[in-house]
Parts: sequence; C-alpha cells; structure tokens
Amino acid sequence: GKLKMNCMARTTARIFLVRSKAVTTTSSLRSFSSHLAEDLHAKEKIEEDRYMRMKDEEYLKKEHDNLVKEAEAVAKAKEEKEFQERVLPVMKELKTLLNKSNDTLSEASLETIAKWKLNMQ
Repeated sequence: GKLKMNCMARTTARIFLVRSKAVTTTSSLRSFSSHLAEDLHAKEKIEEDRYMRMKDEEYLKKEHDNLVKEAEAVAKAKEEKEFQERVLPVMKELKTLLNKSNDTLSEASLETIAKWKLNMQ
C-alpha cells in the first residue's frame, strides 16, 4: 500500500512537471514568436521607409531634371528671339556694306561683329 502510494505520487509529480514544462515551453514559444513577428514587422517598416525615400529621391531628381530642361529651353528661345530681332538685322546691314566694296566675311565673323556693335559681348 505505502509503496504503491509513493509510486503514484512520483508518477503524478512527473506528469505535473512534464505538463508544466510543456506549458512553459509553449508560452515561451508564443513569446519568442511574438518578438520575432515584431522584429520582422520593424524590419519590413525600415525596408518600406528606405524604398519610399529612394522613390522620393528618384521623383525629385526627375522633376529637377525636367525643370532644368525647361529653363534651358526658355533661355534658348529667348536667345534665339534676341538673335532674330537684334543681331540678324545688324548682320544683314554689314553684309550690304561689305558687298558694296566686294568684300565678304563668314557668318560667324558677321555675328561676332554684330554682337560687338550691339555691346552684347
């Protein structure tokens, strides 16, 4: 009787220990799993932020390039208009004067002289 009770008590104690270890292990796994999920979420957030910054930089660079091209086009159009309105008439006048004396100059030379005359240099 006493031996049987002692044996049952040890068996019950072992079962209790095994069950409590299983519960502890399961709760530890849940805790580890939630920490792992939090770490993974944090890493995903960092990657997402990095990706968004990269896309923002690409967009801003593209917009900057477009603005530079637009400004260059406006400056070129202004320069062309000024050339047509101011330089070209002076070049034609120089050609007319040179033709009277049967002389010629290249277009580049005529442009340079016309700009000099207009104080554009």
